[in-house]
Amino acid sequence: MEYKQLQFTCQKCGANDLCYVKYVKCTIPVSLPPESGHVEYGQSIINEDDSLATLNGFACQSCGLLVEHCGVRLETEKQLIDYLKMEPFDRLHQQQDYKELLDAQMSAQERELYLSEIAAE
Repeated sequence: MEYKQLQFTCQKCGANDLCYVKYVKCTIPVSLPPESGHVEYGQSIINEDDSLATLNGFACQSCGLLVEHCGVRLETEKQLIDYLKMEPFDRLHQQQDYKELLDAQMSAQERELYLSEIAAE
């Protein structure tokens, strides 16, 4: 069985380069020699086990845009592969449906806020 090569295209800049963004703890030893008058920095120490999970995910390597679909940041290989296997039309259609749902929810919230402000007067 022959598989089709999956292709990523950034929605912002159109580039095809993909990377995985992971913010990890990096410490740099600092020493203050007594008479030099300037700070000296040592070699960076990167601890990949200490990361900010909220910022992990696949991104465009060219512009840095995190890859999202319908409000969900793609963080796992399965999410990425499922996303890339979708037909572009289906992806666009789902994204439009999601935007319409958000707009409808925002309108409902705005109406509630407006009505509560009128009731408070």
